[in-house]
Amino acid sequence: MIDSMQHRFVIRPELGVVFLEYFGKISSEALILGQHQVILHPDYRQSFNILADFRQAGLTLNSQEMQFAVDLLARNRDVSQQFSRLALLVKRDVDYGLCRMWSFLADAIYADVAVFRNEKDAFAWVGLDPGFDLRGLFNP
Repeated sequence: MIDSMQHRFVIRPELGVVFLEYFGKISSEALILGQHQVILHPDYRQSFNILADFRQAGLTLNSQEMQFAVDLLARNRDVSQQFSRLALLVKRDVDYGLCRMWSFLADAIYADVAVFRNEKDAFAWVGLDPGFDLRGLFNP
């Protein structure tokens, strides 16, 4: 498990999924840092799906920052296309809207992105059993 002040992640090779969890106020730089740390980790594989959980976070991106993040990822396209599916799991309506907007802007960069409010739907979309239990994932 990798832990920073704004995010943490765990790679589960046997499931083919990376769990990325964000905390607090999240900027475009924090989003990019989290994704880059995952993709550059030695245990990561291109076939893995990513479940990014924003339910304990608040996105603070405006449209300019969103476009900046998309442009930066476009310049590093080889990094941003190194996963199969990216599920964005959110709680607040405003975060859902921001993630949907971001997914439209980033559509040409990412292979397959979807935004979810429901944990079970997000799990199923990245290939997990809808009854998967997140408890203990970060604290085995």
